[in-house]
Amino acid sequence: MAGTGRLAVLLLTAVLGGCAMDADLPQAPAADAKLNDPAALEQMTERLRKSGAYETALAFAMRAARLDPDNAAHWERVHALAETVGRDDLARQALRQLATLDPEHPLLVIENAGRLLRNGRIAEAEAELARLPERRRPAGYYRIAGLIEEWKGRGVAARALYAQGLARFPEDPGLLVNLALSYALADDLAAANDILSQLADRGGALRRLALRNLVLAAYLAGDSHLAMRLAEEAGLSPAQRAFFAALADLSGPMRVQALITGRLPAGTEGKKPAPKG
Repeated sequence: MAGTGRLAVLLLTAVLGGCAMDADLPQAPAADAKLNDPAALEQMTERLRKSGAYETALAFAMRAARLDPDNAAHWERVHALAETVGRDDLARQALRQLATLDPEHPLLVIENAGRLLRNGRIAEAEAELARLPERRRPAGYYRIAGLIEEWKGRGVAARALYAQGLARFPEDPGLLVNLALSYALADDLAAANDILSQLADRGGALRRLALRNLVLAAYLAGDSHLAMRLAEEAGLSPAQRAFFAALADLSGPMRVQALITGRLPAGTEGKKPAPKG
């Protein structure tokens, strides 16, 4: 749940200069024309996303964006898919391109609000979010607004915001994860596990995303054996496991703030930033 929902890291196997390589895409002759048509690539990206093939969808989205770099919608798709599969490099590339097209793009506002929140600058983060009229609020708005409420100790209000976001963006993985962890922080581990298990059942990148957060839920439940088994399946490093285990030993407000900032409080054993890998 830390920051803007970048909760898992998954490397695509073919990357060149920060872009998914064309070798990732189907090369059948019948597909050649479509692979050079941004509109057709957009349609294929959406079909792949709906089927859960997020990594391949990202490759198609990147190709569409490279063919039509002045179309903000392509970069918005790249950003959303890159966040889902944990490709921070491609998410940042999309934001840089969006900044050249529209310096006031909502995703840039969300990114800045998330950065302010992670640094504990709550009032400034709220002011940044307030710049967005309702019609221009992407899913990330509800994620960050909910996290601000979590920081303030208002879990019920946070869950209401996540629910509002899911009413508009029902398939957003970040909102689902935030909602699940909000339940976990409120000691409603059954609700948290139900949401994360359903997300895991969708397979692929979403399964890895859900497993990582199920590890935290298991630690919060005091089931270290289950947590270690899930951590092994999720491929978490020893440092990541130690961070999640340490969160379970913190009190409510300190736990929430550590989860959002990715840093354990000063004086806490093993006080290291949460690893991103």
